[in-house]
Amino acid sequence: MQGFRAGLALEKAGFYPQGGGRIRALIQPLKKMIAPLRRLQRGDLQRIRGLSSVSNLPESIAQRQRNRAVERLADLGYPVEIDVQTLPSPGKGTFLLLQAEFESGQACYFGLGARGKPAERVADEAADALYTFLHGGGVVDEYLADQLLLPLAIADGDSEFRTSKVTQHLLTNAEVIRAFGAAEIDISGELDQSGVIEIRPLGNQ
Repeated sequence: MQGFRAGLALEKAGFYPQGGGRIRALIQPLKKMIAPLRRLQRGDLQRIRGLSSVSNLPESIAQRQRNRAVERLADLGYPVEIDVQTLPSPGKGTFLLLQAEFESGQACYFGLGARGKPAERVADEAADALYTFLHGGGVVDEYLADQLLLPLAIADGDSEFRTSKVTQHLLTNAEVIRAFGAAEIDISGELDQSGVIEIRPLGNQ
């Protein structure tokens, strides 16, 4: 999409139950209309990037998460680059994030650490979720799908994209946008199954 630019910076990570995370956002105003989005095919997988992080815990935990994920994803035959970082945080925590980049789409999945939960299990949860996406036909993951609705509701034209899973968040966001009269939104697909979303902004009519 085009039309606005936003940047996010994680200043402090927040982990349950203590929380205390802090994100700085810089959002520049619109200079031109947002371009519509049409993504029904994701194309070939290009690479997988990732981040394995800990806060107030030994870095070796993040290394174990990374090593397990690289091992799990090796049979895909694509480059896998996972950075290891120690993040500032008021509390203790760990996570592994994996992002798959395709010719015309992307997907991002994660695993969260918990007391008594092995680092390898954290990596397995992220890898399992990513494999589920790869075996389906989604172009964007279920977390991104509902976030795309609002900007595309004010885009300069109709949009259509395929998501890996229709979620309750997606259905709720669509209903709110319809209630404000911003756009017509059609969602084909059953709950928790893949689906296609069509968005027709009403502000341009």
